[in-house]
Parts: sequence; structure tokens; C-alpha cells
Amino acid sequence: MKPALRRPMTRSTNKLKRFVQNQSDSGVVDLNDSDDEARNIVMESLEGSGDGVDAVVGSGGTNAGGSGGVGADAGEETGVDGSDDEEGINDVYVSDNEDILLYESYSDEEVRKIGRANPKYNDKVSGKEFEFELGMEFNTLKQFKDTIKTYVKEHKCRRTLDNKQANSSWLALRLVDKIRGEPKVSAVNLAVYVNENLSLDISRTHAYRAKKKALEIIDGNHQEQYGKLRSYLAEVVRTNIGSTCNIIVDRNNPEDPAIFKRAYMCLAPLRDGFLVGCRPLIGLDGCFLKTSYGGQLLTAISQDGANGIFPIAWAVVERENADSWIWFLRNLLQDIGGFNVERWCFISDRQKGLVWAIETLSTEAQQVREHRFYVRHIYANFSKKWPGAHFRKLVFDCAKATTTQIFHAKMQKIKELDVEAWQYLANIQPNLWTKVGFSSYSKNDSIVNNASESFNSKLL
Repeated sequence: MKPALRRPMTRSTNKLKRFVQNQSDSGVVDLNDSDDEARNIVMESLEGSGDGVDAVVGSGGTNAGGSGGVGADAGEETGVDGSDDEEGINDVYVSDNEDILLYESYSDEEVRKIGRANPKYNDKVSGKEFEFELGMEFNTLKQFKDTIKTYVKEHKCRRTLDNKQANSSWLALRLVDKIRGEPKVSAVNLAVYVNENLSLDISRTHAYRAKKKALEIIDGNHQEQYGKLRSYLAEVVRTNIGSTCNIIVDRNNPEDPAIFKRAYMCLAPLRDGFLVGCRPLIGLDGCFLKTSYGGQLLTAISQDGANGIFPIAWAVVERENADSWIWFLRNLLQDIGGFNVERWCFISDRQKGLVWAIETLSTEAQQVREHRFYVRHIYANFSKKWPGAHFRKLVFDCAKATTTQIFHAKMQKIKELDVEAWQYLANIQPNLWTKVGFSSYSKNDSIVNNASESFNSKLL
């Protein structure tokens, strides 16, 4: 019977089995043997295998019955002592695999590392076709130097422009001149500028933070500026004699710090210029302030003899409502002559708080104050339900009508198209939005408030 196969045996294992047969009929090898050759064979077999000696060697003959021997039953497992067994060892365990014989003394990890050897440089491949690989090995240092000197290949890697040390504070110092010249530059354009001039790739958020810090360097901190507002207004009054500057703050307790609420300013040169050289038409408008603390800007704008923009007064308030408008108009009327001295004409949008404020002041002074709505705002509300270029032309034709006949003719055309649209415009008094209803006192038949909107847009 041929022995059962366990594993491919290496050259050392075969050599050990033959030595067992030649030295002892019982197949027992004494590890304390003085024979150097036997000890070397046994140790070499143990180092090459993780199993015990019994599993690797087996018994070469009959069982000797000793407890300290190395071996097993020859007749049942290995059959080393018979001629057939010798032939079986030669047929089964002698391997022709040179890799096994070459690495027989290596561990499994060492064999795996050898299997992943670094690529070798091949000097037979031409320089144009050859490509370097990571970990490539050269035979000599001279070969490596000669190869690098003659190697020519186009560089395909993209240059990396990221730099973590270029934070927003560092960028702000280098963008001060750029932002001082273009304070409204967008974060996207600023990122492109940094890439072209500083060779850095930054995100839009990074550019925005750098711009914000640069503006603080140029304009100063907003909170610090609010703290100096009272001193600023006092300096304006000192240098512009006759000017009016009022400030209101909130303070729950006398010991609490003051919190800014409102500020009003009317410069004496502008006030005197309006009273002397402008027609009594005042445009009122409000807009949001794009600052860290928000708020709204209320303005009073007139037109000079050449229909140019002529500012009169302005105020910063917490929000645009009836209370803030009536506070602003009281200060304005006090500066331009009081309530009963002059008759003024106001033009504005249909903001409910503003309409209520003008009506309240007229009732208090027992004097009718002319008030107009500019047509663009009326049409903006009208077009939400009745859009179209034809309706737009008819609405503006009604507003521009200078005679009653033309006004009613245009209104009739609107009624023929849509009765509800006609009723919407008919509910608005003609003296509020059409030239035919305006009085001749203001000497100005403007139906739009472009002066105020243009002034606000320049500030923002």
C-alpha cells in the first residue's frame, strides 16, 4: 500500500527520511545524537515546517515502543522500511518544482514578498517607449544616472496650487489695494484674481472671508463705528452750522449700554439749496441696508432746475413702518419750514405706513398735503393679475393723460378688455396717479420717483 499524501515534501524532508532508514531499523532518531549531520537534517526540517517531528518524519521501521523516540507505526502510516515504501517516497515526495526547492528555507511571508518583487529596469527598451514605475530597481548607480539624463517624456501632472497657510487673514492684507479700488467685486471674481496673481486656488467662501476682513481694514469694524456715531454727528453739527442731526438709542436701564435705534441728518447747505432753488416736490423712498446689523435707509429727494437729483435729508431706522415714517417726516418738515408755512407735494410708493403717516400729518396741521403714487409701483401690483404689454401701455397712457377726455377714453379701453382691471384702477383716486388730477402748485408733473431710486442705488 502506498502512503497517504499530506503535503509536497522538500529536499530536506526526503533527505531526513533516508537518514532515518540508514541509521536505525526502528526508525527512531535521537535528537541528542553526536552526529552533526543527523542534527542538522532534523533542525533543517523543523525550521521549514510548522508541524511536529512526528508529522514531518514519520517512522522508518517497526515501533520501538520508546516514549522519547521520534516516529510512528511504519506498517500503517509511512511504510519507510520496505522497498515499496522507498519507491513510494521517490515517486511521491520528490518534487520537480524548483521554486519549492529554492525557497524551502523561507517563511510564508518571505515567499510572498519575493513574489511581489520590484520592477527591473530594462535597458533594451527605447527611451520614448519606456515608462518609469514606482520602486523600479537599477543594476548600478551609473545606469540610473545615464537613464535619467537621456529620459525625455512630457509632464502630464497638474500643478497643485493649494496652500493651507494662505488663510483669509493673510489674503486680506494682500487684497486691500484690489478691494479698495473695487469694493463690490464678487467672491468668484476675487478667487480668479488670486489664482492669476498669487498662484493660489481658493474657494468662493475663502475669498468672501478674505474680502470681509479686507473691508474691515479699509473701513474699520462696524461695531466700533457705531460706538463713534454720537461723536460723528456732533462734529457734523460743528462744521456745518445750522444742520440737524438727531439720534435715538434704546436703553432699558440707565446703567445698561446704549443700543442704536435711529439717526436723522439734514445738512444746512442742502436744506437751504432746496428751499431756494428747487420745486416743492419731494420723493420719499426706503431701502434695506446691506450691513452686518441691517436696518433701513429713508430718504427725501427733490429735483433741481435741470431735473437733477438733489438730496434733502435721510435717516437710518430699524424698519420701514408707520412709526419710523412719521418720525422721519416730522423732523423733515421742521427743517424745511414747519407744518403751516409751506405747501409740499410728496411722491412715493403705496407703502401703507407711509400713506398713513402723510394723512396723519395733514390732519394735525389741518392742511391738505398733495400726495402722488408713482405709476411703476401701481403697475407692478396691477400686472400680478393682468400681465401683458397691452395692459402696460394702457395703464401708462392713463397716467400720462393731461385732459379728462383722454383719461376716460383710455380707461374705457381697459374696461372693454377686463372689467375687473378697470375697477381696480378706478378705485385709485385720479389725483394720486394721473397728470390730469395733479395740481399746478408743484410745477412738476412727474409720475415716477426715479430720483429717489437712483439715489438709493448709488448708495448701495
